[in-house]
Amino acid sequence: MLLTATLPVIELRGAIPLGLSLGLSLGESVVLSLAGNLAPIPLAFKLLQPIILRLHRIPPLRRMTGWLLRRSSARAEAVKRYGWMGLVLLVAVPLPSTGAWTGVLVASLLRLRFWPAMSALALGTALAAFIVALLTWLGHPAI
Repeated sequence: MLLTATLPVIELRGAIPLGLSLGLSLGESVVLSLAGNLAPIPLAFKLLQPIILRLHRIPPLRRMTGWLLRRSSARAEAVKRYGWMGLVLLVAVPLPSTGAWTGVLVASLLRLRFWPAMSALALGTALAAFIVALLTWLGHPAI
């Protein structure tokens, strides 16, 4: 379950319900999912953009990386407009094409400083965990 939270797209949106289905409590699922989702973020902040740009030079991968860069650039507009809080909100909303991985790519594309970006990513991820936990609990109040 911890590893599930590290995966782009799935992140803690999938890991919290998975933890519950494996018999963990809601609290355990949230803590482990949050830890798993945050663990790769510092390294990803440094390496994700250069890796994607290198992969973009490979013709068979250009379509996928182009889509990823376009999507992240579109998300970057809100971060440009609202700054630090925009990055928090981008990560906090638990919808497809948002989350920590998208936030990392946007922060690196905008060349945000490491520590302010990390604090926004961590807060946004914690808020997303709270929202997913609340929605999970509302869906299954016996938890």
